Amino acid sequence: MDEILAGNASFSVYEEIRSKLIEKGVPADQVRFIHEAKTDLQKSKLFDEMNRGEARVLLGSTTKMGAGTNVQRRLVALHHVDAPWRPADLEQRDGRIERQGNLFYEQDPDGFEIEILRYATKQTYDSRMWQTIEYKAAGIEQFRKGDGLQRVIEDVASEAANAAEMKAAATGNPLIFLQVQLAADLKKVEALFSNFKRNQHALDSRITWLEEADKRADRSVARWNGEIAKRDAGTGSSFMFRTAAKSYSEDNKDQLLGAILGCMKVAVERKAEDTFQRAAIIRVGTYRGFEIDVSCSRHKIQFTITGNDSYEPDNLVYRTDDKFSLPGFISRIDNFLDRFEAWRADAEHSRIGERDELAKAKIEKGKPFQQQSRLENLREDSRDVMTELKLMQADDNYVSTWTPKSTVLQGNAAPEAKKMRA
Repeated sequence: MDEILAGNASFSVYEEIRSKLIEKGVPADQVRFIHEAKTDLQKSKLFDEMNRGEARVLLGSTTKMGAGTNVQRRLVALHHVDAPWRPADLEQRDGRIERQGNLFYEQDPDGFEIEILRYATKQTYDSRMWQTIEYKAAGIEQFRKGDGLQRVIEDVASEAANAAEMKAAATGNPLIFLQVQLAADLKKVEALFSNFKRNQHALDSRITWLEEADKRADRSVARWNGEIAKRDAGTGSSFMFRTAAKSYSEDNKDQLLGAILGCMKVAVERKAEDTFQRAAIIRVGTYRGFEIDVSCSRHKIQFTITGNDSYEPDNLVYRTDDKFSLPGFISRIDNFLDRFEAWRADAEHSRIGERDELAKAKIEKGKPFQQQSRLENLREDSRDVMTELKLMQADDNYVSTWTPKSTVLQGNAAPEAKKMRA
């Protein structure tokens, strides 16, 4: 197609662009056509000349200058003379310049910019071409989001947004361009408003929870006070561990070790008899006012401590291949029982933290949506601009004097260039 357009047609856009560039002072040998390179060796030579700066302008079609065209070393601008049919083609074109390996970026990473320029002629088929790109890109972006229940695109973004603006600009009617911008802005603010309402609903639930902070803290403090009182009442001046059969003191700890190991053995045997039954709980004895039980589950032995409530401390789990020592076992129980005061302090600390959070949540709940006025104006403007377009369609002589309430335009209605960071 490049050869046909450039050689066999009465008008060649390639030659026209080159002639205009030459008139502007660009040397003829610095303007090159991609179809001049017919072999891989010729392409490689052409690409090297571009990267060295010997050639400054390279013209070609999407197909000819697609993947494998690595001429980005000194590129500063990309020009879309026409609109392709597929969003992927538009992305492929931009990929010639939006890539690593640019010399000027390496020299000034923070200040370097490239230009991507798209062209359209008013009141021509360009409008239809950009509209096609818009529809296709929007559908692809919705599919990529992966939400099968979504019926409305939340926002026009990426190539879909570019195509929408180019389509509107190509119609020659500023109201159409305005309608596109209004629709895009409205979708953005609607999305923010939906997120605001979700946050307000979440705040309602959170406030309801936080208002129970004192009740939760009171229950927790009462629980640990009860356990502390039970522990202190059962703690004597000397070591004492009681089983159903006997009380063990410091003098007969060896016998206590045998008794505990015996209980552990029974728990293992009970589990082995029927692996599908719940683990049998074997009473070991009483220590510092708390009942100590043991059970076997698969390949671990768990000791349970019961005061006003029952606990299964992580530090009282033994694997079948772990070594068991009585001093270590007693030390683990003591460490657990001595943590009650810390847990009571945690409850009080949580009370204070949740009170502070409740105050902040109520303040946040009372705040209105900051863009409420803009949202209402955008909604009204979106309705009014469609009314104006219908009036223009019905009467060719109708001249609209309508102006939007929301501020959506900055500068010209149809920008000719788009600057992007590399």
